[in-house]
Amino acid sequence: MSRQIKSGWESFAAVFRPFFKYLLLIGLGLAAVLGGMAEGFILLIFGTAFKPAIPTLTILALSLALTFVNLSLSNGLIALDRERKIVWIILLAATCNFCLNLALIPVYRQNGAAGATLISEVLVLFLMLQAMGWRQVRILGLVRVSLRPLLAGLLTFGLGRGLVAGQINFFAGLALMALGFFFFMICTGALSRQELREAWGLINWKRKELEAA
Repeated sequence: MSRQIKSGWESFAAVFRPFFKYLLLIGLGLAAVLGGMAEGFILLIFGTAFKPAIPTLTILALSLALTFVNLSLSNGLIALDRERKIVWIILLAATCNFCLNLALIPVYRQNGAAGATLISEVLVLFLMLQAMGWRQVRILGLVRVSLRPLLAGLLTFGLGRGLVAGQINFFAGLALMALGFFFFMICTGALSRQELREAWGLINWKRKELEAA
């Protein structure tokens, strides 16, 4: 991306948009599975004694999705030679997180800590978008790029909640969640046929490369 910015903003945007979208999809997929199946994860690994941790995991799942978004934005800022802004953003977010933990943990305990993390990630997102420049963000069309992946993620999260409510076997539920997310990405247009063909071509190329080795 650093090379692309030297060729102009449009050249940078052509590379950054798919980079942003694919990281967003990964983050949303993981968040939907963790959040949607939070009850199954907690009960399977820790047992019924840890039921109060179910909403905590759901909140942290949302934070995970934002972490992937912020990762893509931080890489974009590095490509734009704005590393110093990233340092200040991280310092501010860490300070905010520390203060929020002091305020929320005594009242909300583990959910307070998870909520502090989520709020800090939202703050990082806002500051990174600001550091990139609101005009540049509009040119990149990040909101438009995010809408369909967000819809696919929400539908997958809803599927997970439905599977848990239906008391589906946990591992069968995970498989259905993976298939569901893929199905929703196709149905919402979050992934185009062209992107799927390119991904399949890359997989075949890697397979042939491994076979040749």
